[in-house]
Amino acid sequence: CIEHLSSEKVHLIRLILRSLRTFRDGKNVARQLTTMLEEAEILTEKRLYRQAIKILRKAEKTARLYEDFPILLRILDLYRVHVHDMQNKNVKEQIREIVVETEDVLDRLHNKMSFQNLYDTVFAAARMNLTGGNPDMPTELEHHPLLADEQLARSFEAKLRFNTIHAICRQM
Repeated sequence: CIEHLSSEKVHLIRLILRSLRTFRDGKNVARQLTTMLEEAEILTEKRLYRQAIKILRKAEKTARLYEDFPILLRILDLYRVHVHDMQNKNVKEQIREIVVETEDVLDRLHNKMSFQNLYDTVFAAARMNLTGGNPDMPTELEHHPLLADEQLARSFEAKLRFNTIHAICRQM
């Protein structure tokens, strides 16, 4: 019916997007991790901690492999919930481990984002160079401490940015 064409079109678009999202779910690691977290959250809400922890451990292993730091932070938060809700005798030690791990993940995320920000600055300068703008590298990058040693990059992506920055700088 022509009167309902607009609402039917919106409904059809939603169905198509849902279908495409479902099709893509199995191929996308980030989506797989999100799904595992959702399942672990549901199990945690139902106080099925053993099942939730089993899923969380698998998600943690995958998140570490792919260096997905935001997901790791969510996993650590769920571990916290478990420690608070479960009646374990070694709560102090478990909380200490979670705190230490959270600090490490936050540090790695900060490191990754610092290299991303440096890369963005270099990319912008290189783009200006290509378009006839200012050919000089920004002065704050010439002696930036993070660009002194690749070992300061604490993840694969940070190392990739480190090396890309140096490659761009050599071409300018």
